[in-house]
Amino acid sequence: MLPDISVLIVSYNVREYLLQAIDSVKNSIYNGHIEIIVVDNDSFDGTLLSVQKRHPDVTLIKNNRNVGFGKANNQVARNAKGDFLFILNPDTIVQENTIETLVTYLINNLNVGIAGPKVLNSDGSLQLASKRSIPTVSVSLPKILGLSKLFPKNKWAGKYNLTYLEENKIHKVEAISGSAMMIRKSSFEQLNGFDESFFMYGEDLDLCKRIVALCEEIHYVPTTQIIHYGGESVRSARFDSINAFFDSMSLFYKKHFSSTTNFFLSILIKLGIWFNKSIAFLKEWKSQIISILLDCIIVGFSYLTINYIQFYPNVYFIYSGWIFFSVCCTIWLFSGYMFHLYGKNILSYHHACYAGVTGFLLTLALNSFIHPLGDFRFVLVMGSLMAMILLPAWRIIAHFLFLKLYGKRIGDRHNLLFTHRTLILGLPSHADSVILKLRYKIDSGIDIIGICSKKLFSENKKWSAPILGSVKRIGEIIKSYRIKELIFLSNSFSNKEILSLIKNTKRLKVIYRIVPRETDILIGKTSVDHFGDLSLVSVDIAYHKIINRVIKRLFDISFAFAGMVLLSPVTLFMFLRGRRLDKIHFWDKDGNQFSGHLFSQSRKKTVQFLPLLWSIFSGRMSFVGGALVPGNEPDPELSGKPGLTGIYRLKNIKPQEDRYKQAEYYYLQNQGFLLDLELLILTVFMGSK
Repeated sequence: MLPDISVLIVSYNVREYLLQAIDSVKNSIYNGHIEIIVVDNDSFDGTLLSVQKRHPDVTLIKNNRNVGFGKANNQVARNAKGDFLFILNPDTIVQENTIETLVTYLINNLNVGIAGPKVLNSDGSLQLASKRSIPTVSVSLPKILGLSKLFPKNKWAGKYNLTYLEENKIHKVEAISGSAMMIRKSSFEQLNGFDESFFMYGEDLDLCKRIVALCEEIHYVPTTQIIHYGGESVRSARFDSINAFFDSMSLFYKKHFSSTTNFFLSILIKLGIWFNKSIAFLKEWKSQIISILLDCIIVGFSYLTINYIQFYPNVYFIYSGWIFFSVCCTIWLFSGYMFHLYGKNILSYHHACYAGVTGFLLTLALNSFIHPLGDFRFVLVMGSLMAMILLPAWRIIAHFLFLKLYGKRIGDRHNLLFTHRTLILGLPSHADSVILKLRYKIDSGIDIIGICSKKLFSENKKWSAPILGSVKRIGEIIKSYRIKELIFLSNSFSNKEILSLIKNTKRLKVIYRIVPRETDILIGKTSVDHFGDLSLVSVDIAYHKIINRVIKRLFDISFAFAGMVLLSPVTLFMFLRGRRLDKIHFWDKDGNQFSGHLFSQSRKKTVQFLPLLWSIFSGRMSFVGGALVPGNEPDPELSGKPGLTGIYRLKNIKPQEDRYKQAEYYYLQNQGFLLDLELLILTVFMGSK
């Protein structure tokens, strides 16, 4: 009688790959019983819904958070009933004879504790992790130095991935790929499963090293094979996975080798790990780094060109003006940073124009206030003018030349250089035509990553872009996929829903744009970009701008402090007249309550609200904002801080009225120092209507 097999799959946001993996397991020719157990690490892409509908016989375990690969496998192994555990990645396709081949091999070779198949990449090439050695110092050194690529057939240089061994022959190895491992359940339990200190990566190496300590061997069995797409579970959070990989390698090294290796060699290994981590970081942020370097080159070119014209053949500026150049370059980079040229507006030439004008004015201010510049003044003024023109110029060139010539997509691959990772929000049926139009305009700088809808779909339909999840998990989706821009389809959301989503994601520093209906009233201060017959309206909520929030907070602090000092005689007079302070709870913008104080039995609201100056000073509320609603009334669901006054008070609008939200949204869209000042003046001289 053939033994029972438990296939353990840990999944995280790879719905389509997981369904494909389950299908391939079910197509196995193994005649014994196979149970499939899937543990989902809190996916937001509808994994559970799809598996339940398509594979109701699969055992599903749902975690409320991502607990990592090792811990999730331990969790599911405790519920497994099989004699053998087949640990399988969700982004794999299993050959029909894989389970039978590996189980038979372990039955016939009792000295073998773990067996793994030949693992292929999606293009059919061998995945090097199929067979490998434990990364000791002597094994890791040629890998870190790149010698393993130069001399793959050399026994010393190629030992890391055992590239000198014949890939189609069975071999005893020190470790195999964690994407497909067949192990006896008794051995797994004896080892207490995976070490849960490893969140992701490294736990398979650790398990292999520990099973060898039990005097059991590990064999690479290429008589069967699987396809492993590799990294699909972490593709959405690539930089987080890079961190996890190198952190795991550091943990593995510290656990197994730190006490036995030479001090200097251990330092070398750690330096190698950090070097690779730095390279990964540079690759991840290559667009930002290239933008900063190009801007620095342009600024330097501008000043040096004008210097050459002014002082030729004397080039002393190059040698004596390095401090001057450093200061100017810092000013220009600061201007670019203010307008997010090295973030969400990386290829925005109109924002580059704003930054150029700002940099020009700041350098002119430098010319006005620092008199010792002397002969450098002409260079400063004309060089700044040249830089102001060239900063947006290279971005225009990138739009209409670089992206058009080199930015074409090949299959599902995207060119991420100088493009916005964009998420479409709306029904997939509404999104299809918009996505096709945007992808046709390859110079748009928009890289569409997927669709986020109001609900999840279990059907495996072929939309123009993958459905990444529900808008209920929008924050997680933005972080996981490093989204820089959201495009709302107005025929899928109401204005209220759009503004609510903007409120919930405002701290994630993304761009907001809307595909409007012809009858729509545009939300917020806007600019419109045209892509053929498709228009995208850029949404700019003034209240969410950092500069506006800083100015508003400084205004509140200074005027609240001045009010408390200047009106202290009035406060003292109220106490002498026997007026007591009533403690009242009010609703804030987060749905919580804060306590404030009011003078009781006062006919004038100005005097009654005087103690609330402290609440303004401490940041719980503002002079101008949303409705100030007592805690014993329903939560008004404020979109901003409550205020002593606001449009709601001047218009005598109650939070329960439909027009209150319209007034609140108008204020959020147009908030600024002058508007706040105007509303305060109107309140003082006109009061409520």
